[in-house]
Amino acid sequence: MGEKRYVLSIDQGTTSTKALLLDRKGQVAAKAYSKTHSLFYPQNGFVEQDAEEIYEETCRIARDVLRQAGAGAEEVAGLSLSVQTGVWIFWDRKTGKPVCPLIGWQCARGEQIVRGMSEEDKEYFFRLNGHVPNAHTVAAKIRWAFEQVDGLGAGVRSGEILMGSDETWLIWKLTGGACHVVEYNNACTTGLFDRRRLSWDSHMLEVFGLERQMLPRIMSSDSFFGTVEEEGLGGIPIYGVLWDSCAALFSHRSYKMGDAKASYGTGTTTIVNIGTKFPEEDNEHVTVGWGVKGKAHYPRQANALCTGATMRWLADSLELMGSPEESEAVASLVEDTDGVYLVPAFSGLAAPYFDDRARACIVGMTGATRKAHVVRAGLESIAYQVKAMLDSIRSGLEYPCERLFADSGASGNSLLMQFQADLLGMKVVCEEVPDASGVGMAYFGGMASGFYKNLEELKELSARTVEYAPRWDEETRRRHYEGWQRAVEKAHQDF
Repeated sequence: MGEKRYVLSIDQGTTSTKALLLDRKGQVAAKAYSKTHSLFYPQNGFVEQDAEEIYEETCRIARDVLRQAGAGAEEVAGLSLSVQTGVWIFWDRKTGKPVCPLIGWQCARGEQIVRGMSEEDKEYFFRLNGHVPNAHTVAAKIRWAFEQVDGLGAGVRSGEILMGSDETWLIWKLTGGACHVVEYNNACTTGLFDRRRLSWDSHMLEVFGLERQMLPRIMSSDSFFGTVEEEGLGGIPIYGVLWDSCAALFSHRSYKMGDAKASYGTGTTTIVNIGTKFPEEDNEHVTVGWGVKGKAHYPRQANALCTGATMRWLADSLELMGSPEESEAVASLVEDTDGVYLVPAFSGLAAPYFDDRARACIVGMTGATRKAHVVRAGLESIAYQVKAMLDSIRSGLEYPCERLFADSGASGNSLLMQFQADLLGMKVVCEEVPDASGVGMAYFGGMASGFYKNLEELKELSARTVEYAPRWDEETRRRHYEGWQRAVEKAHQDF
């Protein structure tokens, strides 16, 4: 058997998948990127993907990084998975083929199911999950699929059709159907999971018409999830699964209470680490970030649906720039937005507003408004949403949030990062790690497999950072944010 020289991480995101091969010094030996994953919008508020396309690209790039490094599968200590959370997939047990499109995390098809819930069940849901049920709740979308897709519910009940989250699907496929499992955080995002007991909740299963045996087996994030059977990757053990934003937090190697981060992707997730003790009294926004040896680590988290997606819309649909990567250059053509605000409620508004019926709007335009003002307003909408989320999730904490770690695509936009620091009144720290979720996942999975010894060893791995210090006074900060809040009120209006 060859020497274990590497760990392999797969970062499966909404629009692309990345594979990284890291050595014992934490250096990236090879990396590969998938083609852009297709997104489908069959009707207003619905978002779907092709699960099989995602799996095929995952395998292709995993083989690619081994080829680049001249390494064999026997040299890999473990494969770990960072995944988009809140998606759901149904597939045929015998053929291994999806029976309908993947339901995306941005998809709002659960609205009518949630509207049909009793007030008592909504209150129970809130106590169990720390947030109100909404159109994006996975359990509601599962129920919708049972009611709308012929034979689906019966197939799941009989065991002929399996279902699960992103890693459930990938692990089942990678292991040749040997493992039907789900990790703590992805179980938590269903709305069916008891955050305290780390198990499926019987009452919520009943509310959404589900049965325990239909769902994947829950496992701690640092578990051994089986052995890969796929050609060219056979024999690699799977160690470690995390939600992509928690994997990105792990990449910063700062694990103390009060550490906050934002992952600027298609959407943006903002999280604050609150430790291993579940807060019985004030547990709004609390989720399970990861589990180590069966012990949960809890962050408070909130999600914005459209951040990077907003810039993609401005480029592709409105054609205000050639690509989202040009946003900083275009926005820099003007000193500010000249009073223009863009509220990207294309699929409603998530935390902390939770308005499924909100609609996107651009307000404050005059005859002097140029495309650069609108592009800049789009960039600033990302920062405003992060502030709204962070204000909500750090409310009531007994310890301060002194800095915000930033990662993923838009964290490389210096105009946005400086505006974020100015708006928050706190330092924003961007590590020069272009693939934070993938690197963090390699660290986490590497510890689970024994490739890395402990957190102290990870902290010794060097990383360069870029820091942005706030420049605004409190009055300027207040004035800008009040303008955003007025714009959000417009988005809430029923058109």
